[in-house]
Amino acid sequence: MTSVDETRLAEVTELIAGILEVEADQLTPTTHFQDDLDADSLTLAEVAAVLESDYGLAMDPTQPPVTLAEIFALLDKEGR
Repeated sequence: MTSVDETRLAEVTELIAGILEVEADQLTPTTHFQDDLDADSLTLAEVAAVLESDYGLAMDPTQPPVTLAEIFALLDKEGR
C-alpha cells in the first residue's frame, strides 16, 4: 500500500472515523466517504482542514480526499 507506518495509518483512520462519526472498522482504504458513508461537503471540508492542520498537508478544499487510500497516498507523498 504505502510506506506510511501502521501506527500512523491507525491514527489517521481513527481521526477520520471521528470526523465522519462512524466506527473505525467501517473504514477500509477504498470506502468512499460520500458514496458509502453519506458524508456531505462540509464534512469533507472538515477532513481537509484537519489533514492540513494536523499533518501539514496542502489541501484543495474544493477537492478533498474521499477515501483513506487517497489520504494515505498524500501522507506517503509528503513523507508524513
